[in-house]
Amino acid sequence: SERSITMMKLWLQGCINGHKVCREYWKAESSRYIPARLLDVGLGRGTREVRLIETKEMVSFTTHEQALSGLQQLRYATLSHCWGTTSHFTTTKATLQQRKHGIPMDALNKTFADAVRFTRRMEVRYLWIDSLCIVQDSAEDWEQESSKMSSIYSNGIFNIAAVAAEHGDKGFLHRRPKPIRMIDIGTKAHDSNTAHQNGHLWIRPSIEIPPSYRAIQGNSPLDERAWCYQEEILAPRTFRFEKLQISFRCRVNQKYESYSRGQENNPPKTLGFFRQITEGRKVSGGHEKALDIWRDIVTEYSARHLTFSKDRLPALSGIASLMADSFDDRYLAGLWAKDMPAALCWSSGSGCGNRLEPFVAPTWSWASYSGRVKF
Repeated sequence: SERSITMMKLWLQGCINGHKVCREYWKAESSRYIPARLLDVGLGRGTREVRLIETKEMVSFTTHEQALSGLQQLRYATLSHCWGTTSHFTTTKATLQQRKHGIPMDALNKTFADAVRFTRRMEVRYLWIDSLCIVQDSAEDWEQESSKMSSIYSNGIFNIAAVAAEHGDKGFLHRRPKPIRMIDIGTKAHDSNTAHQNGHLWIRPSIEIPPSYRAIQGNSPLDERAWCYQEEILAPRTFRFEKLQISFRCRVNQKYESYSRGQENNPPKTLGFFRQITEGRKVSGGHEKALDIWRDIVTEYSARHLTFSKDRLPALSGIASLMADSFDDRYLAGLWAKDMPAALCWSSGSGCGNRLEPFVAPTWSWASYSGRVKF
């Protein structure tokens, strides 16, 4: 609805203008990464087609410097979604040129089409979707692009998380039964733990995911998918389309439709990972704090589901790459050299996992085990 779009634009602009740490990895500077391919969704509501573009071909300037500057001004969104068991509209070697000529909207599954519509409404022209922007039957292209996930998601202006959609045909732009709102009942509270700053009590209907600042964990389809875990941590900001409401997360704040005030400077610990990285470079003990967060990330991540066990380490490689670039440390199959030998003290968190076959990681690494682990 127009009301929802207006609200989300205000959330986005407030973050862009007011949160320095959220801008840290979204800058138009020489180091900014632009994905090899993007979907050009257009900006007009009447646009009926999207088009896959090769970013290296999309600008023609007289000098390399001008071309680089033009690319770095691109704003693009990313999508986190569940593949599910339904068939997907993908890009392959055989269809690459066809996708570059145009993709009809009615050829896209509902989740992809909703992502295109939302990106347009937010006045962003470009969108990155894994199954369309990576050539799916090219091992070389998949290896090259999947290794850059940290750059792809951290340089997007925002991520779209289709939280409640268990497969591509579900979509996420649904008309909800009624808006959820906090109501001030005008009663003075005697217990300071239940009172807002103005001393009034607020009530709201019970909702699926309460507005609290906890680590990323949930019971929705997307919150159970391992690949999507790093996507939300890496993205500077994420719009989450949940079953009953829309929420917004960035590296400083979190807002809900039902509680749009949010709470500044109190993100979940794992969402504070970027802050710890950027600040940890400059302060004593920053690396140790980042390692603490890494263990929390592994614990949460290891409980999530993967279609292919071989992705146990690749699906976390984006976060590992960021940490390796930020600190002078060696990444060792899910562990860090400067965290040894304490890093070897992991154990089964559920007691029902198994060693992964065929080989995924050395047996001393948590990544060799299929279930949830803890440190």
